[in-house]
Amino acid sequence: MTPKMTAKLNLRDILDLTGSANLNYNFSNYTNYRVDKTYAAQQNYTIGMVNYFLKSNLFFSNDINVTKNNNISAGFNRTSYFWNASVNYKFYKKQMTLRFNINDVLNQRQNAIRNIGDNYIEDREELVLKRYFMLSLIMNLNKFGENKS
Repeated sequence: MTPKMTAKLNLRDILDLTGSANLNYNFSNYTNYRVDKTYAAQQNYTIGMVNYFLKSNLFFSNDINVTKNNNISAGFNRTSYFWNASVNYKFYKKQMTLRFNINDVLNQRQNAIRNIGDNYIEDREELVLKRYFMLSLIMNLNKFGENKS
């Protein structure tokens, strides 16, 4: 069961704001097994924001995600914070975008998950890519060679 709520606000050429919250519930109910009834709950909260400057040619983008694993075992970090940020510049008639991106600004990305089987409960933490930087050039090919007649 995963209910989700999302809200969006768009102030033209100034700010785009998006927020969402979802709750993941996993219920397990077995009979005649070692594990009879158990559940796992995970909460995710996300906020994304894009700020536009200089007539929309320069814009900053941020998204922050907070994940809480309520039933994970002691020794695992139950709350994970994940923040991505980028600076973008559109040029050449807004057909190209130069982007400098920082993923996991806080360097706290974790991937702790709970698996529930008929005879076991497993909590594990998987290796994930931590903070990294990326410079990219994005081209909009829809407008190249456009017929002007």
